[in-house]
Amino acid sequence: MNKTPWMMALLLAGLGACTSGVPSDLDETHDADDASAEDLRAPTSLDEIEALNARPCGDDTIAVVTDALNNQYVFCALGDGRVGVLESSWDPGAAPPLTDSIPDPVALLETVTGSAADVPPEIFDAVRAGIPVRETFRLGIRRTDAPRAAAAGCNFTTFQNTYCGTDEDSPWDEFASNFVHNHSSVYPDLDCTHGNRFCSAALNHTRIASAQPAYLEGGSGPVWRGACAARDVVLSCGGSTLFEASRRETAGTGAWTASLANYWIAENTYAVWVMYADTGNCVASADNDDMMYKTVSEPGAYNHYSLFFLKWVANTIACEPR
Repeated sequence: MNKTPWMMALLLAGLGACTSGVPSDLDETHDADDASAEDLRAPTSLDEIEALNARPCGDDTIAVVTDALNNQYVFCALGDGRVGVLESSWDPGAAPPLTDSIPDPVALLETVTGSAADVPPEIFDAVRAGIPVRETFRLGIRRTDAPRAAAAGCNFTTFQNTYCGTDEDSPWDEFASNFVHNHSSVYPDLDCTHGNRFCSAALNHTRIASAQPAYLEGGSGPVWRGACAARDVVLSCGGSTLFEASRRETAGTGAWTASLANYWIAENTYAVWVMYADTGNCVASADNDDMMYKTVSEPGAYNHYSLFFLKWVANTIACEPR
């Protein structure tokens, strides 16, 4: 069970060529004004994308580790003892993402480096405490000419069957179940959750947790306008997509703080960014963390996305995911 107070994780994995054209019914709904794709200056090569994404958390990027299989892991300091982890893979079919099986960022760093001797002690200390370092630690070099796996993920039916759905053991159900399991000691009253789900194809999308209130089943009871956690899976097709995520302490007011800024998802790759509320800020009386996801695809491109805002409801009523 994960007891470490890290709050975010990002998974980026390479997919193969799209098998369908641009959908005719792209989602245009949003909770805030989307930036114009016409004004977007997208990178033109994988090398340029890698250069732009080299430090996705800026000065808060603690370490960048690339393993022998060309998988990459980026550890970011997010403040308040929180650590963000970005995982990217050139061949997502080779093995399940390590961020799924190793949620503790310190244990993940030990695993992907192969030996603690390869990493200075101060880097482990920074990952453990969620604090920035003077200079980003790097181990291994990313090869942009490495072969990339083929997949049919740009076919929306395939994407929907893989990343959406409400059945037991679906990604949404697993996400909610894992959250409750991993945070039962932090939030002892957290026995029941409710989700706002989105699964669509889009040119752009901007979704904000506070604009998606979670009502109790039956239409009665209080409403929590923040979120305990959120997860957005974005697949870019036909070109590159700019992916951003932000959070603020109080729903509906205050300044947004970017946790992921100006991150480019390369064509035929997908990204997953998970956000969690602060410890002690996800009970019924204080569920105030607001979360926002945003994408803008370059002209001619589009994205598929599967987004889930998870909210605490109560332990005395039935709610979903079950």
